Amino acid sequence: MATNKNQHFVPRCYLKAFSKDGEGLALNLYNIDRRRLIQNAPLKHQCSKDYFYGEDQKLENAIQLTEGTYGTVIKEIFSSGYKFTENHKQFLKLFWLMQYLRTESASRRQVEMFDGVRSTVGGIPEEFVPSIKEAVLLAMHVFASEMNVVSDLKACLISV
Repeated sequence: MATNKNQHFVPRCYLKAFSKDGEGLALNLYNIDRRRLIQNAPLKHQCSKDYFYGEDQKLENAIQLTEGTYGTVIKEIFSSGYKFTENHKQFLKLFWLMQYLRTESASRRQVEMFDGVRSTVGGIPEEFVPSIKEAVLLAMHVFASEMNVVSDLKACLISV
């Protein structure tokens, strides 16, 4: 069975809008840590890690379905005469929540929070501090169980 080893925490369909000529092949980026501009960096390996969600493909497959829907919604939004629908509003609120929770930085913040509590309070064994992979899985569990937290938010699109 084929697996998706290179798993994105920012979807390629999202990054495509920032790619060179909108082709989805390469983009220019600035590496903050190295203070270096990288031109024409291949999009394929940006915002991704090998088995970021683990080797079990169930979560990756579910995320890919959501990303596919996102890509379709975005195409519709940019179509001529588009009207922002309630279904799209609800979907985008959920997508934005999932995207916020699933990034590598969100996982790092969660690990740092656990480690900070452990070092401040003491008495919490180190094995209770999650790894990055465990933190992202926990975040996806939180998303699945608490996705209603965005249902009462209003959504709007801003055209520039």
